[in-house]
Amino acid sequence: MLLTMYFDSNRNVMGDLYKNIVNSFSKKEKIIVVVPNAYDENEFDDSFLLKLKEDISNIENKFLRIYKLYEFIKEISTLIKKYNVTKCYFQVDQFIYDYGVLLANPKLEPTVWIHDVVVHDGEGWMAKIYKLMTKYLLLPRLRHIIVSYNNAKKELGVKYGADFERITDVIYLPRLAELEFEDIKNTRYDIEYDFIFYGRIEKYKGLDLLLEAMDNPFMKDVTLLIVGRGREDYNIKQRVDAMQNVKFINEYVSNRDLAKYIAKSRCVILPYRSATGTQTIQLANFYGKFVLATKVGCFTEYIKEGVNGFYIKNFSKESVIEAMLLMHKNYSESDYKMEISLKRFALDGIAEKIQITLSGGN
Repeated sequence: MLLTMYFDSNRNVMGDLYKNIVNSFSKKEKIIVVVPNAYDENEFDDSFLLKLKEDISNIENKFLRIYKLYEFIKEISTLIKKYNVTKCYFQVDQFIYDYGVLLANPKLEPTVWIHDVVVHDGEGWMAKIYKLMTKYLLLPRLRHIIVSYNNAKKELGVKYGADFERITDVIYLPRLAELEFEDIKNTRYDIEYDFIFYGRIEKYKGLDLLLEAMDNPFMKDVTLLIVGRGREDYNIKQRVDAMQNVKFINEYVSNRDLAKYIAKSRCVILPYRSATGTQTIQLANFYGKFVLATKVGCFTEYIKEGVNGFYIKNFSKESVIEAMLLMHKNYSESDYKMEISLKRFALDGIAEKIQITLSGGN
């Protein structure tokens, strides 16, 4: 018997990922699934043994949230004993929720998907504290760990020790169905932008370097679209306001609107300082777009150069300009190789790999 958990008061990529993965699991009659607060129970398959919606993550009062979590853990613990649940799957390392359940149920065999092995540039002190708590309290309780690319497994071993590397499986992040629209994919749109960047606007994503590259006489005929919001909004907006060849849509857009922006662009660019796992490459490739990215994180594995993307040689303004001009000059449409590459990220196959890990296999 299996318990799956993810808590969130907002709909987002991680919540969609959790929903899609558990809905793709086999033997649902042996699974108790926790439904995140932002999602409806009817979005999860009716064949699950039980669907338990959490009403905690949306509570602003910290004391009330702690009390509700305590009540929720009591309810979960009762169900664990009643149905003899032996294993649990946590979609992400949400320390307070995960550790609370494990503390109350010491016999559970937990598997956690750790998406960020290290703290990103620009993240606050709270992120660092949570990583420390995860290291010393959560990790020693784990039966299995999942990471999204091979180098993350090595990083985990270096940071936390070889024992944790030995219990870690590498499973790629799947495509995200919520962002894939066949009608948009099959429509021939006029190209409006040479490059597009989309996602959270954060320091580690290298947008400052990208704008420095765009603000160059050699790039005056190259256009860039940036779509998203984040902690670097103000800094990016200040720079973009003075640039004629860059447009910044500083808001969350609908999935369909984002898909159209991608379809109307020649290429996706990701000049990250550091990276972990991503579904950005899968999405770009679905719409037949090559990805131009730095050699960091999962990009070194998810991108096959010349097949579904190309690399920026170094994290420098000169390398970004060189790569963008080369792509701009030699742009070509995708071919069957990109479609084949996408099969690595098929949801059903990835859900099956997760269940193999949960069962104790490798």
